Amino acid sequence: MTNIKVSVIIPTYNREALLVNTIKYLLKQNFEYEYEIIIVDQTNNHESETQKFLNEIQITQKNKIKYFLLEKPSLTSAKNFGIKNAKSDILIFVDDDISCDENFVKNYFDLHNEGFDVIQGRIIEQGSENKIKSKPTWIYPWIKFKGGNNCLTRGKTNNISGCNFSISKKVVEKVGYFDERYIKIATREDSDYGYRCYKAKMKMIFDPKPFIFHYRSDSGGVESGIKNQFFDQTFYDCHMLFASKHFLPIFKWIYFIRLYKYSKRQLYKMIRDSYKKSKFN
Repeated sequence: MTNIKVSVIIPTYNREALLVNTIKYLLKQNFEYEYEIIIVDQTNNHESETQKFLNEIQITQKNKIKYFLLEKPSLTSAKNFGIKNAKSDILIFVDDDISCDENFVKNYFDLHNEGFDVIQGRIIEQGSENKIKSKPTWIYPWIKFKGGNNCLTRGKTNNISGCNFSISKKVVEKVGYFDERYIKIATREDSDYGYRCYKAKMKMIFDPKPFIFHYRSDSGGVESGIKNQFFDQTFYDCHMLFASKHFLPIFKWIYFIRLYKYSKRQLYKMIRDSYKKSKFN
């Protein structure tokens, strides 16, 4: 039997200094029990300083750090790999560009001990720190997302956001693994899993205590090499896969129209910004 109480899973791809900082925060936890950090790396070549750090912690923190290198980049495959190699019954997922406080792991552990199966933590996004929501995220049947994860009060949710959530192993036994058809951009892979948990009647909650600051860096991460996600086919494929799996055809069509309008606005904004810049050339 393992004494490890919590497994923290970090899928990472082409991330450097921010990954190092993320790991450092997770190594400084105020938690009385054993926990492990599972790094699922899909990076071909790290910068020398990053690689040196990763090599060192595999030696100095060998009882806590579990490092795996995968050849083919895939966010959903990396999460599933982390689940399969986790030794605990509590699985915490974070992105590779976050910071957290010293009670982060403890807060999730305590919430699971209250009986929750799926927990969404608070997410403070860089650039949107003051955009506090009054209620947690809720997905309505017409595929409308309301509320948000930068919320200060506990509440019901039927959604998870990939950079900060946790599940128990029994969720995997009932709901299964992440859908690996969400590839490349992998948009909505997390909402898909959260909504599957909701439909399976797992006990879900949003709680602000396990919070992270999400830097959302333009360099590295799942979108490496993709300057504008709405120019990539998989962005739309993933959105429509999510809509097709869970909602009525009429709402899928409405969602398609909203997605189309959103992309047009983004394209217009790019052209407008370029026009403004041209005035100074």
